Amino acid sequence: GIETIEMLAFDGASGLKKAELPEGTKKVWKGSFSGCHSIQTVILPDSVEEIEDRAFAYCIALDSVKLPENLKKIGMGAFYGCANVTEMELPESVETIDSKAFHTCSGLAEVVLPEGLKKISDEMFYGCSQLSRAMVQ
Repeated sequence: GIETIEMLAFDGASGLKKAELPEGTKKVWKGSFSGCHSIQTVILPDSVEEIEDRAFAYCIALDSVKLPENLKKIGMGAFYGCANVTEMELPESVETIDSKAFHTCSGLAEVVLPEGLKKISDEMFYGCSQLSRAMVQ
């Protein structure tokens, strides 16, 4: 089965509305779904351990993301400009969230940061104008 979604695999696929990756996928590479302006839903299996830089950047219609239970790292700008995402539940397994991961997610209203998170990176929530609650476990 599929273990990785390679760099820029679906970059700019403007008609794509939903992405559901199969169990066994371990990594979503840089820019894999970047610029998929119509994508609304992303379902990642629990086998995914890393979401690389800008993987879902500028997915402006994205409003639903299920993050995997075994996720360890969210790369730089992974969800940059995803303005319709209103909530993001980060699993306890997340240790690293790179800079600008949720930059300009202006619809994001609430976030709970996992206990195992090692640092809050620069500009992680910059431009999240609706963010009214951020809890650190």
